[in-house]
Amino acid sequence: MSSLPIPRTPRILGFCYLASCLAIAWGCDSLKEAPQDGAATGDAGAGANGGDGGASGQPDPSGGPGSGGTSSEGGPGTGGDAAVDSGEVVDPATVGAGPLGALPTGYCCSSDDDCRNRHCENVGGAKMCLDFCLDDDACTGITTGFHCALNTEGYGFCQPTSTAPTCVAKATYRHGLKPLGSCCQPLGDGRQGSECLSGVCDRNGADNPYLCTTDCGKATCPATFTCGHADDFGLRFECLPVGVSYSCTP
Repeated sequence: MSSLPIPRTPRILGFCYLASCLAIAWGCDSLKEAPQDGAATGDAGAGANGGDGGASGQPDPSGGPGSGGTSSEGGPGTGGDAAVDSGEVVDPATVGAGPLGALPTGYCCSSDDDCRNRHCENVGGAKMCLDFCLDDDACTGITTGFHCALNTEGYGFCQPTSTAPTCVAKATYRHGLKPLGSCCQPLGDGRQGSECLSGVCDRNGADNPYLCTTDCGKATCPATFTCGHADDFGLRFECLPVGVSYSCTP
């Protein structure tokens, strides 16, 4: 008795079924990978065009959003060519000691003529302006770290509290523009006079208004002014109005 032939159809169907499963699995893996490629492309695009950083995650050096950098020029003590405040470019004619020598306590100086109180002193290797004072308030308001070193006669000059002081570059100081004779505010601290071209705001007589004045050696006193003592100790000479009473220019 002859044996019947074994059908081959199921083996062929099994092979086809296996091949179909492999094809479907490969297709699913391809679909999963596609969004990842797209996301990588999108991230790179955001870094290149959005200014938030490229693939490295570093800030955009072009200064776009997120750069957060600050300039090292023009800050206190850096000696920049011109002062810059919050990105504002300042007229060079309004910075430094000015034509009348207006630098206050703590600013670097070359000579007494740079300073509003004509006192440029070498302190610990740093030459700086130090204002005349009767109390500590006169040494505060613009710079910090200074006190009034009074002598036995009751007056003195501002001195740094640090044993290794540094001065602030003169090119960073913005002096005032009010001319001689203009009214000014008696602020009672180191800021007094900062609105004046000379850096000095004073008065002659307790009942008279405060006005912008200057050291006699830096400017010729006008006809209505005279060169007189600006303090009770005969240390400073300023252009002061002539007469018992006077008014100032608003």
